[in-house]
Amino acid sequence: MVRARIHKYHRSFENFSKGVLFAMQMMDLTKTQSAETVEIERQRKLLEDLRLSSGTMAWLNTAYSLIQNTIATISGVFILVIGGASVAWGSMTIGDLLSFYVAFGLFGNYLKTISSSIPQIITGNESLTSLFNVLNIKDSNPYTGRRNIQFNGKVTLDSVYFQYKDTPILSNINLTIYPNTRVAIIGPNGAGKSTIINLILGFYRPQKGQLYADDYPYSDIDIVALRRNIAVVMQDPIIFPGTILENITYGSPDVSPQQVIKAAEIATAYEFISELPQEYDTFVGENGTLLSGGQRQRIAIARALLHQPKFLILDEPTNHLDEDTVNIFMNNLKEMGNQLATLIISHDMDIVRDAQQTHVMEDGFIVSTGNYENLDLKKTMPV
Repeated sequence: MVRARIHKYHRSFENFSKGVLFAMQMMDLTKTQSAETVEIERQRKLLEDLRLSSGTMAWLNTAYSLIQNTIATISGVFILVIGGASVAWGSMTIGDLLSFYVAFGLFGNYLKTISSSIPQIITGNESLTSLFNVLNIKDSNPYTGRRNIQFNGKVTLDSVYFQYKDTPILSNINLTIYPNTRVAIIGPNGAGKSTIINLILGFYRPQKGQLYADDYPYSDIDIVALRRNIAVVMQDPIIFPGTILENITYGSPDVSPQQVIKAAEIATAYEFISELPQEYDTFVGENGTLLSGGQRQRIAIARALLHQPKFLILDEPTNHLDEDTVNIFMNNLKEMGNQLATLIISHDMDIVRDAQQTHVMEDGFIVSTGNYENLDLKKTMPV
């Protein structure tokens, strides 16, 4: 019974903790959806469930201890009564009774210590079980290759087909990005652009076709090592609570201050960081809430460029940046001169102007390929 109540308490506590974390992280969503009443009621139910389960567990633990002590006390009384009667009848000497009673007292103390530890052992075991359940979650890796290559930036998608469950996402995608080139993919939402990013990063594996890194099949190479040479700037950049410096240097802890400043300059972040009172030591808040969308985007770009990748993916880089900033950033990339291959995912026609090759996607197909001059984007760009 103790074990069952402790298990229920742990599940209630986990649900309550998740609810509190959700309420704190999604406070803006709750307000914009005018869902304060609904959220408060949901949290109240979780708290009430926690109160009931913790109260039941505490009551049962107390009852368990009282029962153990009562049993030990009653046992001592029985020994004295029965032993006393035995002494009176002459079947036992008083010395035998006292010896037995003292031995029982010593043994009883040990038993009470052990029995009182059982609820704590059950609680600890429940916590360890929850922890090991997390540790034993297998992260399915679509690739198991172990070959390390000196990646130079060339990525090829050869006749790639991909579907999620029974829904086709990509069909017969043939695409090659070479070092020192800029390739753009444009298309409406749901066209399959983000899936191509996930395939290049090795998060997914196509059902048909193959991906190559410098002409080596993805199935043969160490994908984790490959990712160290690929930088990604997502349209909604991830900024964690900490300083600007901590966010920029995440994943590259051993870089020099000069490298940080250089990456910030290329990402057009140096100017606004320098104007802050604490500069790179400025705290950004939860999810970067103390920064504007453009500032978060530029910090994410600086982080991506800091470890000098061979392949750069920019997912909707103009979401939070104005046209002038984007133009400066693109010119800075040209001046890097490190044979960087760049893949741009965007709806913005202006940002693909300097791309050597532009692919237009629709419903999982590449429907047109060309460059800004010879590709009629108005006709080929799906609405």
